[in-house]
Amino acid sequence: MDEDLDPFEIHTGFLEMLKQQTNASARVIHNITSYAYRHKNFHEGLFQGLLDAIKQADTMRRLNFLYTLDNICRNASKYHFEGYLEGTKQIVEEIVDLVIDVQRKEGSILQSQEGKANIAAVKKVLMVWKSKSFISTGRHERLSQFLGSLAEEKSQAGGPLSKDAILRRMEEDRERQKKAREESWVRMSDNGEVDKEFLSAWKKAKRISSADHLLMEKFNARFMLAKEEAFLGSHTSVVS
Repeated sequence: MDEDLDPFEIHTGFLEMLKQQTNASARVIHNITSYAYRHKNFHEGLFQGLLDAIKQADTMRRLNFLYTLDNICRNASKYHFEGYLEGTKQIVEEIVDLVIDVQRKEGSILQSQEGKANIAAVKKVLMVWKSKSFISTGRHERLSQFLGSLAEEKSQAGGPLSKDAILRRMEEDRERQKKAREESWVRMSDNGEVDKEFLSAWKKAKRISSADHLLMEKFNARFMLAKEEAFLGSHTSVVS
């Protein structure tokens, strides 16, 4: 039970997980999302920790943290917990500004090239939030118009992306596409339709035999053993 745990330890553990999120790894995002829901009684502090991480991160990592926040909100809402979503609703505009690296000074708006490169991804997240009624249609329209105007303007801060930045972004995009493909196999699409690729594969699938069941049991036993060893190993390293 959360009541028996030290709030400081829960918060510190969450921050450590965020520090380890150096890319868009589906596994890391899943682990952070699970942790956030498991300790939802402390959602205010955990949400603030994620917001602070976004503020302190570089532009590419900010986008990764946005995907993490999206995952946390969608997962918690699926189980009818709105704590993280309520926190997000209050500062959606601030979060968007951070992820697209916008600086507002004396009535003018400055944006880096890396921030501009995040606009398309941010628009996709906002579209999902609107479809799930996380944000209102009016709010989504205002944000979309703002992002559209920025996309048409030339960046006022920084030069073009370096080769390393471009390669890193390509790798991050591949990881996010992989995550989206994995999700399409385990949940309904955002418009409520079943994934066509899944239906096609389902129709072509062969009947499961007794040999298949034995093989699945074998792999499941290996997985549980590896999971237990990893758990014991992590606790041993902490003790030592």
